[in-house]
Amino acid sequence: MKTSMNQKYRDKSGTALLAVMGVVFLIAIVAASMVTMGRQQVFSAVRLRDYVKAQLIAEAGANDAYNLLKTNFAARLNPNNFPLKPFDDGTYHVGVKSLSTNMASLSSTGVYGSATAYVKLDVKNIPLLNTNGVPPLTSPWAFGVFCNGYLGFNGVSDVKGAIHVNNYLTSNGAINWGTPEFPAYIECSGAQGFRVNGASTITGTIKAPVINVNGTVTDAVTGPVPTIQLPALDLTTLYQTALANNQVFNGTTVIKNENWGTIPGGVRWINGTLNVKGGGGINYVGCVIATGNITLNGSTTQTQVGNLPAFVSRDGAIELNGAQTIYGLVYAGGDVRFNGSGSINGAIMAGGNMIFNGSTDLDVTYANSNPNGPEETTSDHVIITAWQD
Repeated sequence: MKTSMNQKYRDKSGTALLAVMGVVFLIAIVAASMVTMGRQQVFSAVRLRDYVKAQLIAEAGANDAYNLLKTNFAARLNPNNFPLKPFDDGTYHVGVKSLSTNMASLSSTGVYGSATAYVKLDVKNIPLLNTNGVPPLTSPWAFGVFCNGYLGFNGVSDVKGAIHVNNYLTSNGAINWGTPEFPAYIECSGAQGFRVNGASTITGTIKAPVINVNGTVTDAVTGPVPTIQLPALDLTTLYQTALANNQVFNGTTVIKNENWGTIPGGVRWINGTLNVKGGGGINYVGCVIATGNITLNGSTTQTQVGNLPAFVSRDGAIELNGAQTIYGLVYAGGDVRFNGSGSINGAIMAGGNMIFNGSTDLDVTYANSNPNGPEETTSDHVIITAWQD
């Protein structure tokens, strides 16, 4: 009897031991699982953290490239402008693909730790009105060259900018008009239209009733072109500035060789004509306004002050004979004639005809040359058209 009871006790003890061992085993399994899950969560958190940082770094690279293109869209053509760069303990690298003259695709790769993220975006350049010619242009200030009469080129020149002629345009020399980055936009309202006799390359758009080109042209649009009225300059403020700085002179001014330096107040006003005689020259910083004709025989070096013009002949004509370096607006109520070499950076307006004899390079972008304030937007606008993370 006693033996039977001991046996039963031993059986129960063995069962309890097995139960305890089973519980301990289950606890061990659960603990191991929890440790594994904890490690996986830590690893996942690290990977997520690295990916988020890599994503932010990729976006930083995209913004860096976009900001560069906003100021210099032509930079997209040189891969060296987009090197591998360190950023916040990671790196980014941007690849840029030019899709067209005014479209590009950016692909930014961000790396942080073991994670890599990508950002892609498309950008579009909305160019200067006066360099790409987004028609229709209705304000004379949208053009780098505005001619109320006819416009003639006789010589070898490089021309960049937008041109409007209320009569016809003729060219007898070899001229390069526009570039792929800065296409020309030229329109002529007169019945004789646009005639180029010298071998020329025209990159951009021509609009005229008749178009005859000896050379190549990207885009020729034959049809009527409306005339645009020559703007009248309000010179009141400029006269008051000259008067306040004792820079108003009466009568014909004749000089041979003078260095005016920086004109006090930036404006010199002549009630009459200005004549720089042969063999001389004139150097100055500022603006010269004459009510009559302006004739320069010799070299001219002028530096612009703010948005002030370079030369203004309110009621007469302007004739420049010699090497010229001019910045800003050249405006004449009558004809404008350039005989010689040099460069003009700004805008040119003539109430009469305009003639170029010689090798004169024109970079006639608007360049903030309207003293009465611009009437058209004149800056490139680079926008993002698509974004993909």
